[in-house]
Amino acid sequence: MKKLLSVIMLLSGISLSAGEFEDNQKACDNNDTNGCYALGSMYDKGYKYAKAKEYYTKACDGGNANACADLGVMYELANGTKQDYTKAIELYVKACDAGSAIGCTNLGHMYQYGKGIKEDHSKAEELYYKGCKGGSGLGCYDLGVLYYEVQGPGHDTSVVRALFREACALGEMLGCKNHKLLLKSYRKFDR
Repeated sequence: MKKLLSVIMLLSGISLSAGEFEDNQKACDNNDTNGCYALGSMYDKGYKYAKAKEYYTKACDGGNANACADLGVMYELANGTKQDYTKAIELYVKACDAGSAIGCTNLGHMYQYGKGIKEDHSKAEELYYKGCKGGSGLGCYDLGVLYYEVQGPGHDTSVVRALFREACALGEMLGCKNHKLLLKSYRKFDR
């Protein structure tokens, strides 16, 4: 059985050992939201969106904030489900309110770009700040981009550089890359 699971996971692009898969499955079956979230992540990375959605939903319903955030991404990007910004926003709010830094960051993105909600840069700034302070490198990066776009070229960029450095320190490679670009010239940054 373990050999069959290993072959299926290898062919699916899933990067857990059979033992880890079984441990998470057993945990999830016992209503451990971390086990369900791990299974959802595993299936999401393997592009098995129906299974990812099933496990993210179970984990989110059980109170796992990051599962709610990842489920929101599925609705925002139409990964294995119909694109539904309203549902994505609902899940991001739930995630952010429950302490998910990436949930706050993703909700900020919806506000910044007016995706399913009225564009509101002040609200986006508030959410990016909350995400950044919660440990989301993407939150720090997005806050830096927002500040830079509001200030425009030719203004003091020390705050933006500090946010990009923080994003980089938290593992967000866009922060590392764009910190260097910021020192050279103005450009529209990647998201």
